[in-house]
Amino acid sequence: MKKIHSALSTFTRYISWAGLAATFFLMVVTTIDVILRKLPINASITGSYDMTEMGMVVIVFFGIAYFQSEHGHVRVEMFVEKFPYTVRCIVEGVVNLVEAVFGALMCYAAFQQISTLFARGTGTSVLRIPHWPFAVFMTIGLLIFTIFLANWNAAPSAWPVMSGELL
Repeated sequence: MKKIHSALSTFTRYISWAGLAATFFLMVVTTIDVILRKLPINASITGSYDMTEMGMVVIVFFGIAYFQSEHGHVRVEMFVEKFPYTVRCIVEGVVNLVEAVFGALMCYAAFQQISTLFARGTGTSVLRIPHWPFAVFMTIGLLIFTIFLANWNAAPSAWPVMSGELL
């Protein structure tokens, strides 16, 4: 299990770099597009909206996978922190289990979406960038997110210790 976790963490770091590259690319495209619009020639980059739309898929779904692998998601513990340690662990486990189930359902729906988009041949409006490869990216990000959630549930020893109490 540790080898799978390690390999998945490594892969997640690589796809997070893809998300960072997409962010940088979108910053450059948007900046150049704004500058070109302000020049006297009033030009713009054709398809910049299409590139932004597809780049956001990479940024968002690879980002959620990375943050889950690093336990970086924000948790509101306003009420839970008042419970005894054992109850907090149970609540944490139940919440993660519900998250994993919803993640699995989203993975299934995203996987189904790949074949639908591929069969229809849909793409962006200007550049006609096909949608289906980005549905694959979305599915990969959701799958990794869900695996980390399920792994978190399967290994209660990995749960964060919210205080110094023992069970």
